[in-house]
Amino acid sequence: MEKFRLELRRAWGALLASAAEDAALHGEIPPGDYEMRVLAIIGAVNYVVDAWSGSEPRQPLDDVIRVLRRVIMGAVTA
Repeated sequence: MEKFRLELRRAWGALLASAAEDAALHGEIPPGDYEMRVLAIIGAVNYVVDAWSGSEPRQPLDDVIRVLRRVIMGAVTA
């Protein structure tokens, strides 16, 4: 199971890094090394969604999305 999760995380990481690199090539975000940034994004999303899904009462999903959008944009534009 852990091997599967690691492979899935690597696949998501590669997909996100590729999207970020493509955006950088088009001048949409600054160029940079996105590997570590993508790891930070994946960790943040996993942690926030896990905490949100286990909380009662849950905050509105729009609030979660708003926070994660800021985290993601901060990571890729830094």
